[in-house]
Amino acid sequence: MQGRAWQSLPVQAIEALSFVPFTAILVRMTGCLTIDDVARLSREPIEGLRRTAAELDPGDADSSRIFAKEVARVETALKQTYKAAALMARRTDTLEEEAEVWRRMQEFAGAVVDVLKQLTEVFPNCGTPELYNLALDYRLAADKRLANISESLQCQNLPTPEGLFPRMT
Repeated sequence: MQGRAWQSLPVQAIEALSFVPFTAILVRMTGCLTIDDVARLSREPIEGLRRTAAELDPGDADSSRIFAKEVARVETALKQTYKAAALMARRTDTLEEEAEVWRRMQEFAGAVVDVLKQLTEVFPNCGTPELYNLALDYRLAADKRLANISESLQCQNLPTPEGLFPRMT
């Protein structure tokens, strides 16, 4: 079924499709969503945080509550993006594709860090320092994964040392 066509099917037709394993449906869908899509969707809370910070008074208690909600939205987006990146990286076909997933995650976590770097001093009691540290941790995790993939790519291109394996005769 293409798009949302399944939503217009009668209940009997949907029940008839129930023999299709759920994993088959998921496998088909994974090719539709990319890390770029996830990162693009996740940037909206970051922009919302930036806009909200510009409009609020840091000394006002109501402003702090509003800002704390925005911080929670960004934290959720960061965690969900990392989870999506991990799933997408596991489903890639090549190391190059996996590296691209982690590179995009690294960029996304870096964008969160950049925004929060300025806001941790302005709104220090709204969860910004904690989220800043979490974003740094996620960026570091993506850095480590990229380094491991780079090492694996280099190892693939090394010649096999002479005498490592017995000669085939």
